[in-house]
Amino acid sequence: VVIGKRFHSCCVVVKNMQRCIYAIPSSSVFPRDTISRIEKNSTSSDASLSLRATLHELSSGLKSEVAEKLSDLNVSNFVMTPVKRNYAFERTDVPIGEQYVLKINYPYKDPAVPADLRGDHFHALLGTNNSALELFLIKRKIKGPSWLSISKFVACPSTQRVSWCKFEVTVDSPKDISVLMTSNTLEVPPVVVAAVNLKTIINEKHNVHEIVSASVICCHQVKIDTPMRSEDWQKRGTISHFTVMRKLEGSIFPIGLTKEASDRNQKAGSNVLALESSERALLNRLMIELSKLDCDVLVGHNISGFDLDVLLHRAQTCKVPSSMWSKIGRLRRSVMPRLTKGNTLYGSGASPGIMSCIAGRLLCDTYL
Repeated sequence: VVIGKRFHSCCVVVKNMQRCIYAIPSSSVFPRDTISRIEKNSTSSDASLSLRATLHELSSGLKSEVAEKLSDLNVSNFVMTPVKRNYAFERTDVPIGEQYVLKINYPYKDPAVPADLRGDHFHALLGTNNSALELFLIKRKIKGPSWLSISKFVACPSTQRVSWCKFEVTVDSPKDISVLMTSNTLEVPPVVVAAVNLKTIINEKHNVHEIVSASVICCHQVKIDTPMRSEDWQKRGTISHFTVMRKLEGSIFPIGLTKEASDRNQKAGSNVLALESSERALLNRLMIELSKLDCDVLVGHNISGFDLDVLLHRAQTCKVPSSMWSKIGRLRRSVMPRLTKGNTLYGSGASPGIMSCIAGRLLCDTYL
């Protein structure tokens, strides 16, 4: 979102997403001879309506059985429609080629249907495990980073926000979002890139890493379509940095460090060096500063394999509230995900738990 000459982050909440499941019917549900005969005569609009009515009639037993299965899962609001689809993959229980199947739509708030569910009138279900995001991208034909047209949106009240973005809006249907076809004249926005570096010590008693300082350097106007010129780096406000340090347990800061920090902050005109009394306070301060930057990209050397893992584990151990640690990403979270170790193979990247924590920001690891 552009305000003046600055771009700000925006979160779009898409409501009323529907699951899309396909029930593969038994061969007796839609007899090929019957369907072929009706399709040959369905050239006019009236014949097309007749075909649709016949398909609903032929699938009545299938729909009744599926409705019963959904009712057992406490799914009460659903829509079922016979549609023609083309299957071209490896499952042996699904016929290859075009065929009529039963399309089932129901809200994502209701439980997922088991993938191995079977019945007398159907022998396979497709799409049971599709995430809402995957289905949204496929249905709206979003094939990668692109300009999107968003209509019929409303601003989200601050008490109902699900993100830390500067702006947040809500749309009532995924159909209110579409790929913008004429985007050649739109300015490509710059991104905010923040590089993070932690200094840690080993707690010999518990054999864990503890954070003693954290430094961040941020470039606020990184171009993603052209190289940055040398004069761009020299512009005032392009680069900012800060460091937060803490006392070691049972120790004090070196004499004169407090005055040195105060002098540096006064000279810079902002807080570039902060001193905290504990690791918990250090983590809180770091998250606040990262939230102010609202960076699009997090950069670090082995940040996916070490820094983020240590950062989130220490936030968990020090009981940093979710209103703070979740600012490492752009989504507000109340529960810390499982921080399992990622694959130890070279270049394997961060674990799923860590990646879910930084949702909304890209990760650039110079070690990989």
